[in-house]
Amino acid sequence: MGWNGTILQAAGVAVNTVTYNTLISACERGGSWREAEQLYRDMVHTGVAPDTITLNALISAYGRGRQWLAALELFDSLERHPNLTPDAITYNSLIAACARGKRWQLALQMYQRMEARGLCATIVTYNTLITACGRGGQVSKQYIPARM
Repeated sequence: MGWNGTILQAAGVAVNTVTYNTLISACERGGSWREAEQLYRDMVHTGVAPDTITLNALISAYGRGRQWLAALELFDSLERHPNLTPDAITYNSLIAACARGKRWQLALQMYQRMEARGLCATIVTYNTLITACGRGGQVSKQYIPARM
């Protein structure tokens, strides 16, 4: 078990999915994507099952750290986990990661994939798409989804 799990167990804290999700989310909010990634590795190594919340938090951590490629790779790995289903938060986090990386085309592709899955876009989705296009110098109504 990684040092994080060892410390938690020594303190009498249950090491489970909720515990890891909380720690990964804290790392995300603190801008510590490397630590979030290490917690995820520890989690998988110790046999604690990640859930969609885990992956959403790690994708967000990657996004804050401008690690858009790592966010996309993690998302693509969902296909190997039949119990993990991406939700609107997953896609919003991916779109935000692409926006921070100035990858407006990928942000639009993630939106299209979101729609193809039948997930409803939210105001967060649209605002993040506008941000992505703006950062890419693509503020044109041809890129703005018709449903806005």
